[in-house]
Order: sequence, then structure tokens, then C-alpha cells
Amino acid sequence: MKKMIIAFALIALPVAFLSAQDRGDNASVTTKRGHAILPAAGDFALGIEATPFLYYAGNMLNGNTGNSAPSFDGFKETLYGKYFLTDKSAVRGRLAFDFGTDQLAKTVGQDDLDPLNPDKTVVDYRFKNKCEVDLYVGYEMRRGYRRLQGFYGAEAHLGFNNNGTSYKYGNQMTVGNQSPSSWNFEADAEAKMNSRPVDIKDGLGFRAGVNGFVGVEYFVAPKISLGGELGVDLYANLNKIGTVTNESYNASAGAVVQRAKRAAGSENNIHFETVTSGSLFVLFHF
Repeated sequence: MKKMIIAFALIALPVAFLSAQDRGDNASVTTKRGHAILPAAGDFALGIEATPFLYYAGNMLNGNTGNSAPSFDGFKETLYGKYFLTDKSAVRGRLAFDFGTDQLAKTVGQDDLDPLNPDKTVVDYRFKNKCEVDLYVGYEMRRGYRRLQGFYGAEAHLGFNNNGTSYKYGNQMTVGNQSPSSWNFEADAEAKMNSRPVDIKDGLGFRAGVNGFVGVEYFVAPKISLGGELGVDLYANLNKIGTVTNESYNASAGAVVQRAKRAAGSENNIHFETVTSGSLFVLFHF
């Protein structure tokens, strides 16, 4: 991240000079065949993170014989969108989200032994559920010279997250089996557990703020650009306290019960801070 910030700090230096040297309208910048290179008023733009493409290109240059096509696995992607109000200004939006479930399965011994199959096993599962959304909406102004364009502006940010973890066990907790064999996912080992988690809910989180940004784009082909930007955010973050639900045998009730309690170490907080961010992207205009 430090290298990326330094690189774009150096790239962004010419933007101030470009502001004073902006020449003509975007329609006047064309290829030898007369095709417009830069976006114009009324154009839309859609884009994605450029990191996978740069990773692929880097592997080509370092002689990686196992290099494969660009993959977005392992990158939290951001989608970019713009609408050009004029040749030199646009409204823009960015959207990042992560919805999904990660399942982990572990095999443990079956407590109710089968005389014909004493090595019989059951499976315990852990499900990590993720729900995260971040939306940015803003306004940008543009200056530049031919294929090299600088831009700057501000945007508003709104996001939320609601994550959690749930468990499913092969050996049921009963009156006759008050400490069933279970996989302790925290310790990563099988154990006899008289109390085990069944559901963990992280506190619902909200965040909102404003962001100032500056960046550069270079149009590698008509209406196709590769660029990057740096931003400084001022935002508030609100997190509610989560809950942990465990199941255990209650002798006085003579039954298995589930109890929910507040998550240890969780807190409800609001704070403001400045955060420096950076991104690389590829945009397609039409």
C-alpha cells in the first residue's frame, strides 16, 4: 500500500500543471482514423478494479510459467460507474459488497457406537456468514491534455455490515449425552463439550462519511482508460453489541437449553477519523 501511495503521489503531481494547460474539448482528441478517445457529455462509464490485470501482467514480466488469465478470487472488488454531465465533469458512484457463506466441516467420532462399525463418524459444520455493503456517490471535475487526464472531487459514503457465525453438530446434546463429542473450532480439536456455541451474531454496523479524492487516468485506447486515485475519508462508525448463543444441559430443567448473551469484548461506539485510501481501476466509456 505504501508503494502504491508513493507512486500515485508522484503521478498526481502533474495534475496541477495540467489544470493550467487544458486544451480544447474532448471531441477534438481523436485517433488517426478520427475516433474520439476521451469521454464526452452524455457518456456513461463502467469499471472494475485493475489489480487482477496488473497481477497478471506482473507475472508475465517476471517469467512465471504458470501464469493464468486474470482472476478476481481473493480481491474485494469495487464496481465503478460515471455519467458525464459535461466533457469536464461527471457524477460518479462506487459500490463494494460481499455476500456469502464460508463453510468449514470437521469429522468427529460418533457417540452412539455401532457394534458393526465402531469407527463410524459424524460431521460438525461451521458457517461464517458475511453481509457487507459500501456505497459512494460523488461529483468529479476533470482537467488534462489529450490522453492524460487528471480529476478531483468529493463523494459521500454510506455502508453497513451484518456478519455472523452458526454451527451444526453431528452428535446431539441430550439428557443421556450431556457432553457430546464435538469439534472445538476455536481450539481446532475434537473435545467433549458440555457447552458449545450454536450461533454468534456480530453487532449490526453502520458507517457514513465524506471523501475527497484526486487521481489520474490514461486512455490506452478510445474510450478505455487505466487509472488510479487517492482519497482522504472523514467518517463515523457505529457498531451495536453482538450476541453469542450457547447450548448446554440444564440439570434443574432436565433439558438442553440455549442461552444468548452479549459478545465478550464488544462495544457500542461512534468515532471520527481520517483514512487515506487508494485504488487502481480500468474504465470503459460508451
